[in-house]
Amino acid sequence: MAFVDVDETCRQLKPFIGTQADRLWQAYQVEGLDGKKRIEQLLSALALKHLRNSPDDALHLFLPPPAHISKGDYPVGEVSHLGKSFGEFGIREDEWLQHVAILGRSGSGKTNLCYSLLGSLFLRDKPILVLDWKKNYRALLKTKFKDKIKVYTVGRDVAPFRFNPLIPPPGTEPSSWVKKLIEILSHATYVGEGVMFLLQQALEELYQDCGIYQGQVERYPTMKDLLEKVKGMKVTGRAANWMASTLRAMGALCYGEMGKVVNVQAQTDIGALLERPVILELDSLTNIDKVFLI
Repeated sequence: MAFVDVDETCRQLKPFIGTQADRLWQAYQVEGLDGKKRIEQLLSALALKHLRNSPDDALHLFLPPPAHISKGDYPVGEVSHLGKSFGEFGIREDEWLQHVAILGRSGSGKTNLCYSLLGSLFLRDKPILVLDWKKNYRALLKTKFKDKIKVYTVGRDVAPFRFNPLIPPPGTEPSSWVKKLIEILSHATYVGEGVMFLLQQALEELYQDCGIYQGQVERYPTMKDLLEKVKGMKVTGRAANWMASTLRAMGALCYGEMGKVVNVQAQTDIGALLERPVILELDSLTNIDKVFLI
């Protein structure tokens, strides 16, 4: 067994034999040839017991983390390595602010893992927003957490969700919201700078007409109002080409299921929605509608 093998084997064995692995490695550095040979034989026996079932098995690249590293405030599952449990795995409170991706082939357990994560959050009464593409998370209504969860069927009238994007969020200047909304529209519908110019012009006029800039709103406009405002604009030359694309983009968002969502005066209380566990079922919407809503 070469030196590098001893070093790696001790590292691999440490989760199983603890500090004995450190002592064997240290002893190997100072022993003579006979002593080194005895340590190599012992390590081979320990590796056969803990790490390998046959000569074809390779050493593992990834080792289980120590318990103080893997354990967290929100239990997710169990750390398992070579058939042995190494304690609980969980997420710490401050780690929820970090990005995470759950990846795997179909049937590998991604949704079940998400159920486990959500269950840990439910136990601590944390607000949750689930964007559900396939109605997978409705199954949570059959769990003990069912009374905590509110499900909205976006685009369907079973439990409708209403959202008027032309109402600026609290604390947001209308002029800033105009620019942000136009940017979102262009991203969702794949339109260019010319269409964005026409939409901004139409939306600013609409806000002016409805008293939003003046702070004297009697009635908030809807996406249909914006579509009608665009239709009434007088354009020539290049702007006429932009107009066709603008009408296409606005027409798509005002039509069908998405039209039911956005063309409303009284919308779902977004602030209250973000204070409890909520599931938005988006299976009735097209991809463009989903991108715009999110």
